[in-house]
Amino acid sequence: MTPPRKMVSEERGKSRPGLTREAIIAAALEIVDEEGLEALSMRHLGSVLKVDPMAIYYHIPNKSALLDGLIEAVMGEIDLSLDDPSLPASERIVLAAHIYRDVMMAHPQAVQVIAINNLNTRESFRPVEYLMDIFLGAGFSPHRALAAVNIFGRFVRGFVLFEVHQIFAEEAAACHGCAPTESLQQLLPVEEFPRMNEVMASVGALGTVDEFDLGIRALVDGMFATFYEDEDQMSVNEDQT
Repeated sequence: MTPPRKMVSEERGKSRPGLTREAIIAAALEIVDEEGLEALSMRHLGSVLKVDPMAIYYHIPNKSALLDGLIEAVMGEIDLSLDDPSLPASERIVLAAHIYRDVMMAHPQAVQVIAINNLNTRESFRPVEYLMDIFLGAGFSPHRALAAVNIFGRFVRGFVLFEVHQIFAEEAAACHGCAPTESLQQLLPVEEFPRMNEVMASVGALGTVDEFDLGIRALVDGMFATFYEDEDQMSVNEDQT
C-alpha cells in the first residue's frame, strides 16, 4: 500500500507538493480575519496547515514577506472588472475608492498592515497600475499622476484605519460592560456650542459611507482642478524662460 503523501518531507523544513505560497497566505489571512494580527505566527500557521512550521520558510522566508503576502491577498480582492470606462475619469476614481474601501473593510484585522506598509510584490501593484492609467489617461503628467495616486491611497487607507479603530473601540467597550459615553448634546451644552447644536438638530450625524463619499469626491475634484492649474502655470513659466 502506498503511504499517504505528506505535505512536509522527513527532512526538516523541506516542502513537498501540496504546500504552496498561495495556501500559506490564504491560511494567514484567515487567521488574521478570525483571531487578529497578533495571533499570526509561523508556529500557528504550521498548526493550521498541519505542517512543520519550518516548511513555511521554504516558500516564505520571513514574517515581513508573510505580511507582504497578506497585503497582496487583500489587494487581489479588488475587482478591477467593476470599473466602467464610459464614466468620466473623476467618477471612475471615486468608484475605485469605494471598491478599495469595501475590500479593506472586509478584512478589518488586516487594515493596520495594509495602511502602514509599502507594496512590495508584483500582484499588489495591479490596482495601482489601473489607477495610474486613469490619471494618465485623463491628462495628468507622470509627476502629477504619481502624486495623485499616493494622495488617493493615503486618504482611503487613513479613513478606513480610523473607521476600524472606532469599530474596535466600541466593541471593546461593549465587551467590558462600559457605560455608554454621554451624547454629544450632553457633552456640548448649547450655551457654549450653539453652532454644533444647530447642525446636530438640523442634519444629525453623517454615516461613514456618506462621509467617505463626500471626502473622496472633494479630494478628486480638488486634484483635477489644482493639478491642471499647476500644469498650466508651469507651462506658462517655461514659455517665459
